[in-house]
This record gives sequence, C-alpha cells and structure tokens, in this order.
Amino acid sequence: MGHVQTRERGGKKRYVARYVGLDGNEHTKTFDKKGDAADWLNEKESRVRTGEWIDPKRAKITVREWCEEWYSGRTGIAPATLLQYRTVLDLDVLPAFGDMPLRALTPSQLRTWVAQLTGTRPWAPDLGPMASSTATTRRMIFGSILKSAFEEGLLPRSPMIGVRPPQRDVEIEPVDPDLLPTPGEIWALYEAAPAVLSEAIIVAAGSGLRQGELLGLRSRNARILRRELEVVEQVRTDGPGEPVYVPPKTPRARRRIPVGDEVCLAFARHLEQWPAESDQAVFRTKAGRRWRRTTFAAAWGGAKEKAGIRDSLRWHELRHFYASTLISGGASVREVMDRMGHASAEETIRRYSRLWPDREETTRTIVDAALRSGIPGRGTAQGVGSVE
Repeated sequence: MGHVQTRERGGKKRYVARYVGLDGNEHTKTFDKKGDAADWLNEKESRVRTGEWIDPKRAKITVREWCEEWYSGRTGIAPATLLQYRTVLDLDVLPAFGDMPLRALTPSQLRTWVAQLTGTRPWAPDLGPMASSTATTRRMIFGSILKSAFEEGLLPRSPMIGVRPPQRDVEIEPVDPDLLPTPGEIWALYEAAPAVLSEAIIVAAGSGLRQGELLGLRSRNARILRRELEVVEQVRTDGPGEPVYVPPKTPRARRRIPVGDEVCLAFARHLEQWPAESDQAVFRTKAGRRWRRTTFAAAWGGAKEKAGIRDSLRWHELRHFYASTLISGGASVREVMDRMGHASAEETIRRYSRLWPDREETTRTIVDAALRSGIPGRGTAQGVGSVE
C-alpha cells in the first residue's frame, strides 16, 4: 500500500510519495504540494493494479535501445532469419524511429510508416518502394518487436495493434504465352552463354527457381541423387559487397522440387568444372563469389545477344517456361502452385490463366452427358439434332 510522507526542512514542507512497483521495489518521488503527491501516487498504484505499470528506469528507453536488446536475445534462430531481422532493423526501423522514446510510438505513426514502405520510404529514399508482400513482412517483424516490449512491461500495449498490413498489389499480370522462350531458344542460350552460366539456364528452365533461389542454392540442397532440390533460402543484393542469404520470398516458397534427368545432368556438368562445398552456392562467378544481380544481368544480356535472342527476354521467363511446361503436360493448379512456391492458388490461376488449355468443348460434353442421362428412355448421350 502506497502512502505520502511529509518532510519538513528549514521550515518548508515537502511530500514524498511512496509505492511498491511490480518489480517488488519501492519507488518514490518528492513534491512541493501534497495534492500533487497524492495524484501521482494514485496514478502509479492504478497502473500497478491494472498491470500497466512500467519501471521508471526503463520508461525512457528508445526504439533503438529496445530493438538492439530484442535482437541480442534472439537465440536458436537460423542465421538466414537473423540476417533478415538485422536487415529490417537497419534499413527500415531504426532510420525511421531509432532515436524516439519507445513509449512515444503511436498507431498513427506506424500506419504512416507501413504506407510509406511501398512508397517513398523517406528515411531511405535511395532504396525506393518495396513490394506489398515485403512490406507486410517488415510490419510483422516490427510488430513482434513491439509485442515483446509489451510483454517485458515496457509498453502498456503494442502500438502496432490495429495497424493493418499494406494492401496486396492490385493486379497480377497474366503471363503472355507469346513471350515464353521455346526449347530451341533455351538451348541456343545455353550454347551462347559463358560456361559458368550455361548450366544455370537449364536448371532454371527445368525447375522454375526464382533467380535469387537459384543463385542461393547451396550444394547440400541440390540433392541430385534423390533428383530433387530443396529451397530454404535465397540471396539478395542489399548494398555493396557480396549478396547475402535471406529467407525465401514467402513461407510457401520453402519447398521441395522434383527434377528430371536434364537438370541433374546440368548440375553434374557444372559441379565437375566448378566444385562446391556443402554450404557454398552451386552457381558462382569465375572468382568463386556469389553473383550480384548487375553482374548476372550483364552475363545474361551477353548470352542473348550472342544467341540472337530478343533482348526483351527476361531471365524470369525461364521460370514461366517451367510453369507452362507443367500446365501443358496436365499438371493441376495445386501441383503448379506447389512447384512454383506461390502463396495461393489464386496467384497461380491469375498468373497462368492464359496457359491452361481450352476446356470449352470438354465442359460442353460433360454437361450434355449429365443432362441426357436423365431423359426418360435414353441411356446414352446423343447429338443435339437427334433430340425429339
């Protein structure tokens, strides 16, 4: 039970308010007026009763101080995940809020921050906007940090509560079948590409790996004897220096991809010339370093020019070639979604709607057969002209 103690020195009275916090320690503050001391004491005791009390020594902690404390406490986490946390903090959280008192954060500020992730990013204008899916991940990680601050008693509640993730990208543009490379063009690119890149072309076209997934595929995850690839991470170029390993684009992007003989042979040819240790990326530059996007793009451009292939052909079209091959071979939406690592069947359908074969006549036949089977006295389907 708290109380207000009266002290008198030199003929002047002062009032010391005392209470016991949730930490079990006594906390005090001195006032010139008894009413002020009583008001302060009532507020603190109310916070103790409701569980909203915060240790005064920790109440002034900044966003930066708490984020670093939170980060240093991450144990038993995969290195790629730790690197993702570090990237989120360094690029988008600390530049925006680092020097603010943690308790000064408001939901309104966080709503603005989430909106700016897919826009100007004023704290890092050189980086430009990010995809809504990436911004959603940023919001989720910062939300976890703030939730932990609440659980540690540093916040009365997380200001991220009620802050919605950014809206999904408005439209997924369907793949144009006319822009896909042909098998002949793929092998022409293979012949024209520098040897260090050529086998990667076959692997990409035969597995549907995204560029970052392909360049981040470690030797231990290319399980050639089992004829499968395991996608657990990707590489990303965030700045100067060698690209870094980060988690896949989405949780669904973590996947196992069965591959055929041509892909296995491409791996075998490449690893014979450029062996890789278990934790090394299979596809690296001649100097043995991870490919940077700019360097990789230059090599890809040179291969297209030498092969006489249209310059507008993107590396990503190799991924679409893989999907189109699955579809033309009769793969279901679910199978294509799983192999491509899409977040939903909706994404798969929207992306590849123009690649599925025309089923109009098939659906007509199915419905006609069902209807005719119920016509009295007729057990088999007949042509429309024979209907009496």
